[in-house]
Amino acid sequence: MMDLLGGTMSEMLFLSKFGLSQANLARIWAHVDVQKTGRLDLEQYAKCILLIRECQEGLTSKISMSIASPAPPMALTRRDSQISTNSGSGIRPLMPENPRVQELTASIECMQQKRRKAEEDLFQAEADLKVKNSEVKNLEIELLTLEATVKQLRVQRVEANKRLNDLDTRVAKLETVCSESQNRLEEEESRLQKTKADILQARENSGQEDIVLEQIRAEAQKRNERLVGAKTALEQQNTKFVAFVDELTQLERKMACQETESGRLKEQIEQMRHILEGVEANDENSIKELLEKTFKESLSAANGLPLTGNTFMDPFKNSDPFMPSNVSGTGQFESVGCDPFVSKSKEGETNTNNFANFAKFTNS
Repeated sequence: MMDLLGGTMSEMLFLSKFGLSQANLARIWAHVDVQKTGRLDLEQYAKCILLIRECQEGLTSKISMSIASPAPPMALTRRDSQISTNSGSGIRPLMPENPRVQELTASIECMQQKRRKAEEDLFQAEADLKVKNSEVKNLEIELLTLEATVKQLRVQRVEANKRLNDLDTRVAKLETVCSESQNRLEEEESRLQKTKADILQARENSGQEDIVLEQIRAEAQKRNERLVGAKTALEQQNTKFVAFVDELTQLERKMACQETESGRLKEQIEQMRHILEGVEANDENSIKELLEKTFKESLSAANGLPLTGNTFMDPFKNSDPFMPSNVSGTGQFESVGCDPFVSKSKEGETNTNNFANFAKFTNS
């Protein structure tokens, strides 16, 4: 519990401003500080102020009797119970037979009730203000988390663009190799056709040329197999490229959602700061708006409804979206078990090249 006053000379001088003698102040202090700690908490300070005001209003005999009576060493009750007890006791008029005194007494009691009501409202507003301040701090922490996540996503986007550029370079190299292989294949087919014609002409005269022809056919078959392998590799690279583009698109959508959520939280924080500034400036509209928001949130909590639907989850907390599930470690694409951007086809489906074939080959 927060201490308001200590048993020092400055606190005694503060209490002496009420116009009481040092003896009465000492007796009131001893009566309130029952545990002899030399410091007063919030409830003890409130009781001390109440006794000083009763002394100022002329209830000297009552205060003397209450101070002279031995008090058990126990903690003070809660301030709301004390206010209700004091409101029940009231101020006894010195001259009950005087109507003017009775009227003044009733006015004083009414003013005290209004003052207690104002103090209760002030305490409630301070409690609500503390709650709102904690909510603002929580929103600020969540905003910082979202900003860090967006920054991380931007860094990952840059890395993804670098990988995409590397894939573009590799695809261009494969296209060049495929074009060169196609030219060589056309040349080899021309030579093969010419060789077939020569062999047909010389088959009857030389059996040895048949062996050379078979060797040429075997060589042509090997080159055809190499060409088919190059086509297959190119199709696989194209499939990986398409899967990587899809993954990059999903990443950009997630970034857009995070930025939208960050903007909404900034607006809520700005609105709450504006309300709190109005409350600190004793603006009635701001206090009313704060109480309405507090009432709505309390009603939502009582009905079992969530206060906010904004729950943030880190999409990259458990795994890296760019790391394949069957490979551990990092390195170049050639050093891993498989390309992390390859797309897995379902059973009964075949992977197709979305970029179309660069050339059509025919086997003679």
